[in-house]
Amino acid sequence: MAFGQLDFQPASANMFLMDVALHWFIYGRNPISGMLKNHQVIGSHTDIFFFYRSGSVSRLTWSHPGIRPFGIPLALQCQCKSYKSQTPFVTLTESRDDVASIRLVCKYCKVTATYLKPANIRRVAKGVAVRSEVGDWYIEDM
Repeated sequence: MAFGQLDFQPASANMFLMDVALHWFIYGRNPISGMLKNHQVIGSHTDIFFFYRSGSVSRLTWSHPGIRPFGIPLALQCQCKSYKSQTPFVTLTESRDDVASIRLVCKYCKVTATYLKPANIRRVAKGVAVRSEVGDWYIEDM
């Protein structure tokens, strides 16, 4: 396992690493499946890379409409110099089980930025996409 943040602080991953060890070694489960929903804090700071014995690599990234759409960190300041002024608008897929795009609009200067979901990532959670403050985890096979 590896973390993608350049200035990563290992202490911020303690709870996450303990949960990974518990799921992998004690419960005998793949840690990607069920425990990620409890670790949005680490997801908001870094991507997580899993390296498998087969040689494959998976990148996990956390997505939040107003903070990190599809894992892309946003600037806190708009080009009009307003701080945290962007309002997110989420468009769901036809089946309503995932986010198709996220549009951010500055409430002062009305500058718009649109983020489309990359074709090579898929949502880890199953079922209806939840538009909440929690965000969603996405996985990409590399």
